[in-house]
Amino acid sequence: MPTCAACSQARTSRFDVAQSGWNQNGAANRHNRWMRKTAATALTVLLVAAACTSAAEPSTTSSPGLCSDPPSDELTFDSDFELSLDPNPVEAGGEATLSVNLEGPPNDYIGGAGASWECWDGTSWIETHIVVRAFNVSAQPSVIDLSDDADAAIPDIGLLVPNSYQILVPNVTPGNYRITDHIFGPESTLTAHVAVEVMR
Repeated sequence: MPTCAACSQARTSRFDVAQSGWNQNGAANRHNRWMRKTAATALTVLLVAAACTSAAEPSTTSSPGLCSDPPSDELTFDSDFELSLDPNPVEAGGEATLSVNLEGPPNDYIGGAGASWECWDGTSWIETHIVVRAFNVSAQPSVIDLSDDADAAIPDIGLLVPNSYQILVPNVTPGNYRITDHIFGPESTLTAHVAVEVMR
């Protein structure tokens, strides 16, 4: 029969083994929890990005030839802020001033450099171009044709609201179009539209 000292040593050995296993399992559990948190965070980022991408109202087309004049009831819009173009009507390929105004006290909303140029495809508004504002003295207004430059980069800049900047009108056929723009606040995104007549 083992002595008390031997029993004590055996108990100590079993405790050391158990403690070692607990430390390893604890480290593994902490690692697993960290991995689950990281995966959850990555999934959340992907879902938010997908939601932001899918939140845009118009679809995108590479066939501007499908565009037609919209019915008159499609030329009035519900907007969260005032979006205006001057002059309007405009000439294809010409310049105009796109203005954003939000009524009320000073706010934390900002706009982006780009706005969506859209046409009517017979059933809905589709995005065919991005108009990029001349947002500083060295920037020229420009147009991104989504049928050619789908991967073109838009300057990543926040523009204070209210604002007015020059844009370049896409070289499109005469008719009725619309511009859609968004401004971004700490808790919400606001959307506005303006009907645009390109002169015949």
